[in-house]
Amino acid sequence: MFLSSLNVEEKKNFLELADHIIKCDDKANAEETETFDSYKHECDLIDYDIRNKSFDDVINEMKGLKKEKLRIIILELMLIILSDDNYVQDEKDHMDRIANGWGFSESQMRRFERWARDFIDVIEDGYKLITPKNREWARFLYDWKSDCKS
Repeated sequence: MFLSSLNVEEKKNFLELADHIIKCDDKANAEETETFDSYKHECDLIDYDIRNKSFDDVINEMKGLKKEKLRIIILELMLIILSDDNYVQDEKDHMDRIANGWGFSESQMRRFERWARDFIDVIEDGYKLITPKNREWARFLYDWKSDCKS
């Protein structure tokens, strides 16, 4: 949703972080995978191959970005984490590493999480109003983001 504010290298690094996040609990599920694919479309990096850079290296590489860009990255990572409605300890630990590396407080991270949960709820509610079918929100978000690019 906000990834268009990043340049190409920042988008690639975002995808590296997102890949680490969805794999950190060894359970990359359909919702997370679909959301990740929608991010590749939004970044206009559909054919991007993950370089498997170390998580901490990417965090350090991005540390110098403006706070606005770091907030965008955190919000989008929260959306992928919560896409399956399950925020497990491994994911929390990874987000804590990002928060510590980029200088965000615990209360700021709770606010990002709250926003992501609220956003997901609004999208799900809107989708239920629009269509009688009950599809996963990530599928809708993928379609919606693709439409926005057109």
